[in-house]
Amino acid sequence: MTLVVGAVAFAAALLLLYAAAAGYAAYQRYFTRHARSRLEEAFLFIDPNKVFVLSIVGVVVIPPLIWLLTGNIALPVLGGVLTIVMPRIAFAVINLRRRKKMVLQLPETLDQLARTLRSKATMEGKIRSLTSQGKLQGLIVGLLPIFLMLVLSRMQHDAMQPLFHSIIGWGVLGVIGVLEMIGFFMIRKIVTIDV
Repeated sequence: MTLVVGAVAFAAALLLLYAAAAGYAAYQRYFTRHARSRLEEAFLFIDPNKVFVLSIVGVVVIPPLIWLLTGNIALPVLGGVLTIVMPRIAFAVINLRRRKKMVLQLPETLDQLARTLRSKATMEGKIRSLTSQGKLQGLIVGLLPIFLMLVLSRMQHDAMQPLFHSIIGWGVLGVIGVLEMIGFFMIRKIVTIDV
């Protein structure tokens, strides 16, 4: 009977130890994940595992030390609670200070941004007005050969007939068309300016 009770007590102790280890690991994962996000928000580059170890050491060391120094049982409990809560309070205070600094810097940022956008809009307007002349010149230069071809075909009908009714004429028209397209795309590329 004593052997059975001992085996049950041993099994219960093992289960309790396993549950405590699992709980410790789960708390460590939760604490480090929470601490990592809080530290990143505050732009503090501290390993969250070190903060966790400091917190655990504080819980294990500070309450017994307070009890040894004071002999009072209430103060160690209060010290342990404060040790557990202190990292959260520190993260909250650091993040609050960071947010206040950001809020103070926002007006200077939203003014620089407005000046930049105004300058960009002004520059785009100037570029549009300057490139519109180039676009118009490109259109005139591109339409000029077609216009001349139509005028000459009216004025010198017999001289222009080989251009429209022979293989060499069709070749010349093809070369003219290709050169027109190349010129159009080159002018378009020159006058298209991205700010």
